[in-house]
Amino acid sequence: MDVIYLATSYKTDAPWWVIVLFAVTSVGIVVAITWGLYMTFIGSRESKIRGQALSGTAEVLEVKQLGSVGSRVSPKVVCRIRLSVEIPGREPYEAATRQNFPPWALDMAVHVGKRVAVQVDAGDPQRVRIDIGQ
Repeated sequence: MDVIYLATSYKTDAPWWVIVLFAVTSVGIVVAITWGLYMTFIGSRESKIRGQALSGTAEVLEVKQLGSVGSRVSPKVVCRIRLSVEIPGREPYEAATRQNFPPWALDMAVHVGKRVAVQVDAGDPQRVRIDIGQ
């Protein structure tokens, strides 16, 4: 019966730093591709109004930029925004939303302390969308 060695050493003429550089570059590429796929398919998902929309206002309490999606022609900044929402006839409450904005509109449309127009899902008041058109 022949002995088979599963762990063998491979000899190479490359210096050690070339192998380390290759490994680090490979890991960096995998991380960049994973982050890009995450932001494209999961991280950039915006809060959606699924049912009847109620109109109201909200004060922006916090804006956190999570990344960006889109192309050079039409880039969008992905933000997580914490709001104090006020709907007529209801008690004010806090909600968080995820929304994408064009970079040029971000500072103008959403910043801490600003009052913004919002649309709220009547069936789920935690689903809030900022209406930057108003």
